[in-house]
Amino acid sequence: VGDLGLMFEMFSQVNALDELRAAWKDGMRHLGSEILSDAQNQKDWIANLLDFKKKQDRMLKVAFRRLDGFSTALRDAFESFINTNPNEPAQLLAKHVHEQLSTGTKVSEADMDDAIDDSMVLFRFLQAKDLFEGFFRKDLAKRLLLNRSASADAERRILEKLREECGAPFTAKSETMFKDMDLSKSVNDDFLHKKESRELLTELRVDFSCHVLTSGQWPNYPTFEISFPPAAARIQEQFKTFYTARHNGRSLTWITSLGTCTLRANFTAPSVGAGAASAVASSDGEP
Repeated sequence: VGDLGLMFEMFSQVNALDELRAAWKDGMRHLGSEILSDAQNQKDWIANLLDFKKKQDRMLKVAFRRLDGFSTALRDAFESFINTNPNEPAQLLAKHVHEQLSTGTKVSEADMDDAIDDSMVLFRFLQAKDLFEGFFRKDLAKRLLLNRSASADAERRILEKLREECGAPFTAKSETMFKDMDLSKSVNDDFLHKKESRELLTELRVDFSCHVLTSGQWPNYPTFEISFPPAAARIQEQFKTFYTARHNGRSLTWITSLGTCTLRANFTAPSVGAGAASAVASSDGEP
């Protein structure tokens, strides 16, 4: 950086900063393209890009004094090589965000905020932001439905940043997904408070929960018919009756590919244990 600063001084004295700026821009494009062409280390692309960006930012600040022309050169260089093949960077950036926001990430809230800010730095260079949104929403659905989100506050912070960057329509579906989760908790509580529901679940010795998702707002999931065991079929019908009575004119489609069931059994004791089940249903209106 020190040598670049001296070079900057020399070139400025002979009115040759345009040549220096062009050379720096070409160098960034070359090095950035090398990072994205390293197929064997694709999992490290985002981390390497962030490290590369920080080094270039330091050069811009220390050697080039943040002159507008050099700032523009940095932005143009990153936009150029990142968008040569936008699908992979968009997918990997969304995956990077997913890993940072998932349970198991042993970082503080402050570190998580820094990771979100770093991700937004690269996001701003993406031209195909709709590709990122699609990958991001699929990963968000996993975190919400499988209860793998490390921090609800961090989730909302990145949505706020994406909304500020791209506008409310960009995050509308993701925000609806959060609303669905909140409303689903209310629906489940109301269902479990009904006397008929409690009696049925007690009789069958089963725990039950269901997420009701607004159709068209979540990623597409395959739906297919399966033969439910009698106990599960009775609970399903009970919930359907409860929900449609509250929301006249709406219908439920059971997304069995997202459902989970845990069977507990004791083969040495006289009795067999009960089961616990959860389900996901898609509604054709907001729950």
